[in-house]
Amino acid sequence: MGKSDADEKARQKRRQKKIERNRRKRKKKLANRRKSYGSPMRPGTPKPPKVTKKRVKEIRERLRFYREKAELSQGLIAKQFKNEVQFPTSFSLIENPNSTLKTIGELVQTCSRRKRGRVILDQRKCERIDYGAQSLVSMIIKAGAQGLRNKIEGAFPENDLLRKTVYATGLPKELDLDPLPEFEHYPLQTGRKNIDRGHTSSSKERETGNFVAHIDRCLKRQEYALSWNGKNYLGELVSEVIGNAEDHGQRDEWWIGGYMYDPGENERGDCYFTVFNLGQTIYQSLQNLPGDAELRKDMDTLVDKHTSFFARRTTYGRPQLETLYALQQGVSRFKTGRESVAPDRGQGTVDMITHFQQLGQTDEKGIEPQMCLISGDTYIRFDENYDMQESKDGRKIIAFNSDNDLRQPPDRRNVRKLNWFFPGTVISGRFYIDPRYLSRENGGHYESN
Repeated sequence: MGKSDADEKARQKRRQKKIERNRRKRKKKLANRRKSYGSPMRPGTPKPPKVTKKRVKEIRERLRFYREKAELSQGLIAKQFKNEVQFPTSFSLIENPNSTLKTIGELVQTCSRRKRGRVILDQRKCERIDYGAQSLVSMIIKAGAQGLRNKIEGAFPENDLLRKTVYATGLPKELDLDPLPEFEHYPLQTGRKNIDRGHTSSSKERETGNFVAHIDRCLKRQEYALSWNGKNYLGELVSEVIGNAEDHGQRDEWWIGGYMYDPGENERGDCYFTVFNLGQTIYQSLQNLPGDAELRKDMDTLVDKHTSFFARRTTYGRPQLETLYALQQGVSRFKTGRESVAPDRGQGTVDMITHFQQLGQTDEKGIEPQMCLISGDTYIRFDENYDMQESKDGRKIIAFNSDNDLRQPPDRRNVRKLNWFFPGTVISGRFYIDPRYLSRENGGHYESN
């Protein structure tokens, strides 16, 4: 009888241990779920949207599209089995577009190699990172993580300010880490072309309003604000740029984002923004023009005038020339006759860039606002050397040469062919909000608080 009681007590003890062990497992599992997905105990951590099978397929297709259209297998085949992606010293679409696009191509190859693969980002050597390049990395990494369940690891830059920048505005920010107070961040947003829903705002309308509000918040940090006219004007420009991405890209998605680094103590704020889409390049969209279209005839005439330059200069060709021409006032792919298009159609991209260049000046020597547009293998850089001017026929032109003449070769520092191909169009910009400059020249679009 004693032996039976001892056995029963041992069984009860084992059962109790098992119950306690299972209780601890359930408690730990619940805690991890609350920490990752949000709960009443963590109201500041929203539950992420469910990624459906259809969405996963779309995300995978995004990587496949980039890989195929950029023909990455040609130049990166030797590195396709590496898990680690080394970032260059200058990871910037503005200052170092070739190395930056090459690195992004390596990242696409690494993320696409296999499901549940390990991807390591090494940014330790970076001394410059612009937001346009960092946003492309965030888009690709999220596509790999959601579509192929890649495991992402990485090393922050050794530079203290860059480390903070990547933490506050790069991929860690997408993981809902605590914000840094010196950064005013407008997280990278994805939009889609509206599908005839009259009762709801389109993605373009919502993000246009959100982006204008972000610029207004940046100005308020320096005790300024957008005037009513300034908000309307900037909203029109941003809306047209997004509209161009929807009309010409032939894919549903586009992205927009930005941030401002404000060191405080009435110092200038450093602002960055980007707008990009995947799909047809500007040059590719122009190839859909019928042969008898006025725009097609105009561009053919222009290219004929540059044929002799092509033989002597290898920095630009027909794609670069037609992309540059497409940015001028009154130029649109939808142009079927000279009288059928509004005079400002197709000018929104350059107008927005010019607007930020005027807003973003500073009194400090040695720095200036800089923007770039990359579409396919075409690189166009906007800086203080050239601006848009009115031509003899009343149109606003920017030709990137001393005569501001589209019939003459553009400056190779501002317009050139790249070694690497981006399958779409990306605009990346850096400008400044300097209270000393704004107090002197604000153009009526800004007002002091």
